[in-house]
Amino acid sequence: MEQSRKRPPEEDPQTAIEGPESLSRPISPPRKKARASPPTLLSPWHLTWIRDLPEDLNKDAMTLTDLLGDPMISECWEFNYLHDIPFLMDAFDNDTRHMVKVHVVHGFWKQEDRNRQRLMSTA
Repeated sequence: MEQSRKRPPEEDPQTAIEGPESLSRPISPPRKKARASPPTLLSPWHLTWIRDLPEDLNKDAMTLTDLLGDPMISECWEFNYLHDIPFLMDAFDNDTRHMVKVHVVHGFWKQEDRNRQRLMSTA
């Protein structure tokens, strides 16, 4: 038998591998890819701002002034069970507050109702 003409590789004692080759490299499965977070969409719905809550809980909330403070507003209809007329009027723009037609719809149908009389005197 004829020997191969190629010479055998020289073994370096520092790079020589003892034992199975799998022990010289990591055998753990690859890490999972991080999932991209879904896109955040702005909502058309806004919550009411509450003055007694901290700022981080009132994030993206709207105040009554945000809704009624536009100087171009000319008319307002308020439907509510309990009314605070000074609070409502403070929400309008200072320069145009006197020109806004404010309609308060309440549930006091009796003329002699004390709550109705108090509301009418406040308005």
